[in-house]
Amino acid sequence: MKRMTPAIEKFQRKNAGKTIKVSTPGREAWRRLARNRTALIGMGILLVMLVFALLANFIAPYDYQQQILTDAYQTPSAIHIFGTDHFGRDLFSRCVFGARYSLALALLCVICAFFTGGLLGVIAGYFGGKVDNVIMRFMDMFQAIPQVLLAISITAALGNGVPQMIAAITISTMPTISKNCRAAILNVRNADYVESSRSIGVGQWRMIFKHMIPNALGVMVIFVVGLMGACINMMASLSYLGVGLNPPTPEWGLILSDGKAFFTAFPHMVLFPAAMILLTILAFNMLGDGLRDAFDPRLK
Repeated sequence: MKRMTPAIEKFQRKNAGKTIKVSTPGREAWRRLARNRTALIGMGILLVMLVFALLANFIAPYDYQQQILTDAYQTPSAIHIFGTDHFGRDLFSRCVFGARYSLALALLCVICAFFTGGLLGVIAGYFGGKVDNVIMRFMDMFQAIPQVLLAISITAALGNGVPQMIAAITISTMPTISKNCRAAILNVRNADYVESSRSIGVGQWRMIFKHMIPNALGVMVIFVVGLMGACINMMASLSYLGVGLNPPTPEWGLILSDGKAFFTAFPHMVLFPAAMILLTILAFNMLGDGLRDAFDPRLK
């Protein structure tokens, strides 16, 4: 029997009885993400916003709809941290509840966009040929119109409200998501495990949902994070233009729209909701950049 080298014997004695953790792509990506300070800052900001959204009833000192006309136009103070608006409503309470509305609606828009445009992109990337050509030309028709303009047109036709806004943002972001998901599937379509699965007779839909999508999930997660910020931005833009949600919904864009007429005299009505929008979108972009670096194969 061949004798082991001293280095191997030393390693076995040192690690005797220990469980050796096998490194996986997910663990390696997490280690790279944990070393990225910019991504961690973005994640921290998003955690704060998530706490605001989940615990808004306990964090907000006032009801976001409560109107106290005698307290109208107050500047930031110990009683009203962000001041009050022209109806005497506490702006801090409205901004805290705004996190609940903005994050929840943005998540719904992302889910709808992936179930429509994302699924079409996956089908186009897997089947290719005429199927790919038809779907992509259909997406090009929508992408020829600027996203915000398309969303404004849809909400103007359907009216204001939550379902109308979700439909408008879903349709306007569908082409981008479709092309990104198509690109992710094309990267794994010719992989060895896909060819092996085909050779043993794995069905097409089982191949897509069990093998290809899970292996392209890392890239798709980056798209999700980036799309969350884009949806919040578009949602705020629609509400600011008056074609989004209806008052007194405490959505950040709607709060910003309510305060724009008083900006010169009472700038706090605009600055605080604008800061919430800016910080949230910036946090999503910072986290998205960190995830892109973490999942980049060239860094493995």
